[in-house]
Amino acid sequence: MLKGRTVKKPLSSKLVNRFIENHPSLSYNGVNVKCLVCNIYINHITKSNLQRHVDSARHKDRNTGADTKYDEFLFDLCTMMVVCNLPFTLLRNRSFISSLKKYGNVDLPSCTHLRRYLKSVRVRLENKIKADLKNKKVWLSVDETTDDRRKRSVLHVMVRKMEPNQSSSSILLASRQIQECTAPVILKVMLNTLDKFEISTDQILMLVTDDGATMLSVSRSLKEEGGNFLHITCKIQALHLVAEQIRECYPNVDALISSTNKAVFLKSPKRPQPILTPWRTSWLRSAFHYHKYFEDICIKESRIKFQNTQVKNDLQTIHNNYFGLVQALEILQNSSLSLQESVQVLKDTHAQLCSIEDASILTVRR
Repeated sequence: MLKGRTVKKPLSSKLVNRFIENHPSLSYNGVNVKCLVCNIYINHITKSNLQRHVDSARHKDRNTGADTKYDEFLFDLCTMMVVCNLPFTLLRNRSFISSLKKYGNVDLPSCTHLRRYLKSVRVRLENKIKADLKNKKVWLSVDETTDDRRKRSVLHVMVRKMEPNQSSSSILLASRQIQECTAPVILKVMLNTLDKFEISTDQILMLVTDDGATMLSVSRSLKEEGGNFLHITCKIQALHLVAEQIRECYPNVDALISSTNKAVFLKSPKRPQPILTPWRTSWLRSAFHYHKYFEDICIKESRIKFQNTQVKNDLQTIHNNYFGLVQALEILQNSSLSLQESVQVLKDTHAQLCSIEDASILTVRR
């Protein structure tokens, strides 16, 4: 104990109860004093500590209800930053702080303090989703993605309300990392997600997955759980497989794109380059790019291939015949499309592919 400093003894139970009689927001269980308004325990029960707490601005604001508006402001601020994918470190940026304070004299919290509202944001959004989907017919989408770099699989579970006269936005219910991509594991994640959001299997009218054997097994197992739905495979994936088939039918163009990418685009990121994505349409986009800049792209490693007139003719054919396929995929990836509009895009794309007179691509039309 430091010399010259005295430590006040805690109040007796009788004195604590006498103090609480004048402050009903405090409760005493014989051991601890808790503020019911601030939801905290007051350490070292002395009269000065108790008086200091009830006289604090935070306690007074909460006791009068004024602090409720500030809590709502912090909740809305946290929600806005999460939805807009804004880092909480912006609260340290002077320009960001001055912009918010310009239109309202509010005290901005620290990053650490705002993170405490993340759980409340998640719970409120989950409750909103539950209320929105209650007793509604839905379609369910399950997709598995493999991260080759980190050697892991991630499962996404999405849902959308089935509206008779209008389209609705998709809602991501769960994104889970799974150790093995097997039917029992996927089914368990799906059932846990449905149970969490209080969605019964009777509400599911449609299940959308890829056409892999694992997903087909998941569909059968889900029907055994009481589901009575239509299982359809993703048509966008089917169109991407069409794009892969087109690539196999043009080996000369494929060799050109492969050699030029390695020689030019990987070494010079400032040059115009095709979009590289996991989907097969990136190859078609590359072919369109070389068709447009055929005369401008001429380097040592690919000079022989560029001098081949058949390659130039193939690039022209690919551009003329399959540009609509890439456009259709871009349209179908728009989540605001209705089912009727999506089906019409598929019909138009199928008709366009069937009308192509290309000897190299007979297998696509089949």
